[in-house]
Amino acid sequence: MRWKIFTAVFFSGLVFIQTQAQNQSGRRNNTYYEEMIGNLSNQLRLLQDENAKLSGTVYTLQREMRELKQQMQNLREENAQVRQMVKEESDARQKQMGNIADRIQNAADAQNRANAEAERARAEAEARRAQAEKNAQDEYDYYVVEAGATLTAISRATGISIARLKQVNGLKNDTIWVGQKLKIPRK
Repeated sequence: MRWKIFTAVFFSGLVFIQTQAQNQSGRRNNTYYEEMIGNLSNQLRLLQDENAKLSGTVYTLQREMRELKQQMQNLREENAQVRQMVKEESDARQKQMGNIADRIQNAADAQNRANAEAERARAEAEARRAQAEKNAQDEYDYYVVEAGATLTAISRATGISIARLKQVNGLKNDTIWVGQKLKIPRK
């Protein structure tokens, strides 16, 4: 737009100068006006060159702008793909963590059940041992060793062999002491 206005003004100026030149008499005026026309023509060529350079720069900038827009679009698409991949990876990790948590909980539950079962088995074994001990007490009479007592004397008095007395009471030899409580099997 500027260019058109400038060109119109320039040519109007040329026409005016030429008209003035014709009206003026003498060579001197003609020479002056011819120099002015020459200067204006040179300025016009310089402006045309400058305009061509600016047009080239505008074209280059427009092309670079299109390239930048395309790069921006590519980056947006790439960003969307990366976000999708991160979401999928996050979902997969979350699922894995849930599976691991379930396995840990199942293992803890199994351990708790095993502990409860072991405790129940221990309690039952203790109850059986207590019952066996009670039953064993029911199968024996007890003799408290007095001063001067020997296994031989106790054996004769009870009718139980010395070997059996030693076995039942866990004795390794014939030594006994005063106050010791000996089991005497019932017949």
